[in-house]
Amino acid sequence: MFVSERANTLFDQALALDPDSRVEYITRECADDHALFAEVSSLLAAADQSANYFESIVERVSLSALVDDEEAGRQGKVIGRWRLLDCIGRGGMGSVYLAEHAGEELDKRAAVKLLPLGMDSDRARARFLQERKILARLVHDNIARLLDGGVTDDGVPYFVMDYVDGQAIDVYCEQQGQTVEQRLRLVLDIAAALQYAHRNLVVHRDLKPGNVLVESEGRVRLLDFGIAKVLEPDGLADAVTHYAQRPVTPAFASPEMLSGEAVDVTTDVYSLGALTYLLLTGHLPLSYDGLSIAETIERARNTVPAPPSRLSADVHRDLDAVLGKALAREPQDRYSSIDNFASDLRAYLEGRPVNAREPTAMYRLTRFAQRNLPAVSASFIGIAVLVAATVLAVGQAREAERQRDAVLLQEQRTRASNEFFGGLIDELDATPMTSLQLLDRGTVLLQEQYGLEQAFMGYTLYEVARRYGRLNETDKQLELLHQALSVAESNGDVALQAAVLCRLNAVVAPRDSALAGDYFLQGKELFLSLDSPGVEEGVDCLRMFARDAAKAGDTGEALAYLQEAKTLVASQSGVSVDIEGPLLGYLAHVYFDAGRMQESLDTLDEALTLLEDAGRGNSLGYVRVASNRAVLLNAIGRLPESLAAWEDLVDRARAGGYRQRGAASLLNQYAGTLARVGRLPESADIFQEARQLAGSAGDLRNVAISDLGLARASLAAGQFDQAIDYLDSLRRYAEQDKSADTGVTRAGELIRIRTYRQRGDLDLALDAVKRMLAELGYPDAERGRQLISTVIEAASVHQARGEFVLAEGYATDVIARLSARAIGQASQSIDVGRAHVHRAEIRASRGDAAGALSDLDRGLPVLLDGLGEEHKEAIEARALKAQLSP
Repeated sequence: MFVSERANTLFDQALALDPDSRVEYITRECADDHALFAEVSSLLAAADQSANYFESIVERVSLSALVDDEEAGRQGKVIGRWRLLDCIGRGGMGSVYLAEHAGEELDKRAAVKLLPLGMDSDRARARFLQERKILARLVHDNIARLLDGGVTDDGVPYFVMDYVDGQAIDVYCEQQGQTVEQRLRLVLDIAAALQYAHRNLVVHRDLKPGNVLVESEGRVRLLDFGIAKVLEPDGLADAVTHYAQRPVTPAFASPEMLSGEAVDVTTDVYSLGALTYLLLTGHLPLSYDGLSIAETIERARNTVPAPPSRLSADVHRDLDAVLGKALAREPQDRYSSIDNFASDLRAYLEGRPVNAREPTAMYRLTRFAQRNLPAVSASFIGIAVLVAATVLAVGQAREAERQRDAVLLQEQRTRASNEFFGGLIDELDATPMTSLQLLDRGTVLLQEQYGLEQAFMGYTLYEVARRYGRLNETDKQLELLHQALSVAESNGDVALQAAVLCRLNAVVAPRDSALAGDYFLQGKELFLSLDSPGVEEGVDCLRMFARDAAKAGDTGEALAYLQEAKTLVASQSGVSVDIEGPLLGYLAHVYFDAGRMQESLDTLDEALTLLEDAGRGNSLGYVRVASNRAVLLNAIGRLPESLAAWEDLVDRARAGGYRQRGAASLLNQYAGTLARVGRLPESADIFQEARQLAGSAGDLRNVAISDLGLARASLAAGQFDQAIDYLDSLRRYAEQDKSADTGVTRAGELIRIRTYRQRGDLDLALDAVKRMLAELGYPDAERGRQLISTVIEAASVHQARGEFVLAEGYATDVIARLSARAIGQASQSIDVGRAHVHRAEIRASRGDAAGALSDLDRGLPVLLDGLGEEHKEAIEARALKAQLSP
């Protein structure tokens, strides 16, 4: 992430201050600039986290590498009755050493914690001594004990604790293959330690796996009370620090702690709930990776974790309720004490009802039967069976009624759908219409036939809205979704409300992120209240949750949601291809973003097989999925397969008479791939074909893309005036269409710069490239369409002007940027190889033969492998190497 100069200056100045003075300083300096405050706060948080705040003893090997020379000098030193051995941990509040008793009569090891070197402020000493004071009052089997303490000869405070030779609790559970019951019993041991601390008026505030170790015999030990809070006035308790200065682990911290608000015992309830969630599912309740402080707090305040049973089949719904209560966003909605939390966990383990669930008669009866059936008498069993049968009969009657209503609703939906499409066929027979005109007419007929009052119309409107979405008719889609939501609300249909809200979130997000967030929260809350969501509702909502997780950088959580959606689809027969196909497409996209290329490719293949089997081999959906597959094959270096995929798609489109929408886009993508591998004459022919198709369909965007491709082809052929004609046409597209694709128009301006350069208009080229770099935010911007291409062109313009130092600087920046975004090994990327060859040309021009040869040694093998020995670029690079070689 780019850091502004102002933020960097404030960060350096704040870092030099005492930690408890930083917030006051940056608050004063940032004034009303909230974005600047968030940026500086994020830097301070990152600085604190990089110190890794007194990490657990289990991480001693990696942490020992961080110990500087001065700390290493302490090794072997005797402090009090203890000889320091290795430094096994270091953080903001202290360095920890493995130590042995200095007396010959004892063979005992301990952990000695000293105030960090340089952290000798009064405040730091007070907090360090507070931790020692807290440990002195906590004597419990599951808490690492305080053994000794004092001040070294050079005035550094220290204290001595039990040395716990164990593993972090999550690692221990996985390696031991522990069951849910065994994991919960470990959690109960933690709860006992925390409840003891609470009775002694101490809140831990930093509960996480690294602070809970399990010894080989299974004994849990709670560590690190460095930021614990004493619930009584002592001169320190009144100070409230901000999250940016708290060395906490956000994933386990309560929302109020992240916000810097006052904390109490419910803060530890939340953290224990988060730790339990991780132990049972292998996932964090919420992920904050890549988020700023402000975004972290907002996510913590507004996001409800997925029920753990959705992430692990071994987790019972009772535990959904228990952890849901422990992880409530507001402290007053959580368990009021660790004891109450533990009580519900014990109730679950003993088969008793948990207080977190609504105590319905059926729930209590079920738990009673599960708990007592082996021991109760035959007569009591008879009574229980009779009662259960009565309850079951009533339940069956209600279920039969529900199923009857569901069947009726489905019949009504099917009839409306049939009449909808029948009406479209009749209309098509009467007058030729576009897809959009047909859909508009069908919607009017549907509403005239049935009105908007009946329950089934909500689902029908929802389905039609999705069809508008596939035509990119956002306004019409929103109109019908709001109508569907109104019908669902008036009929109390929670499932449909959830589905509509989830889709509204996706549709509205590009326009209004705040409104989309509201839809997200409402949709998620309703969806999580459903016992058994239908396929349509489930897939739409789970995709929304996955998008949110992916946006937050948690691809693991996103994939978990999508796999759950895929399982939901597989659990029912006859699921529409229109539901399963887009799900597989998005799953492949998330796999791609996660760098799991083979799984992405396999999922795209699965989607294509699905569409083929459904007779959709020539549909727009098939074209989109197959196009993504061709792009992916290109990205992973399987160029021949990528070209074959494009050719197959074009053959299908031609065989179908280009009837499906998107034919011009398909041809443009194919032509672009041909151009990329140097087959320029073929590329130009395909671009012309695409331009004609797009023009006849009124598709201005694809006309512009064709113009761009034809300008490139003209430039490659040295036809500069013709290239400018195509680029002028592209400019007219931008002037006529206010929603013109800026990526396409900027690419046109980039070709214009190249045309100026190649025909010798270097002043025009320089002015244009400077203007484009400024528009793209260079050099601060990390990403942006055409950003790297523009930097490459800047290098070429300066090279052509004989300004080789500037040219080499731009070329070096290109290599760094391309290497950072390369998939797989950067050294194998064709783009990175091309960039090295370009820098070699610049270096050769300025007389740096050695530097040029070094670049050619890196770039030429990649070009030969990826483009072939006969490719123009490979031939030119080989010739340059021969020219420079001694």
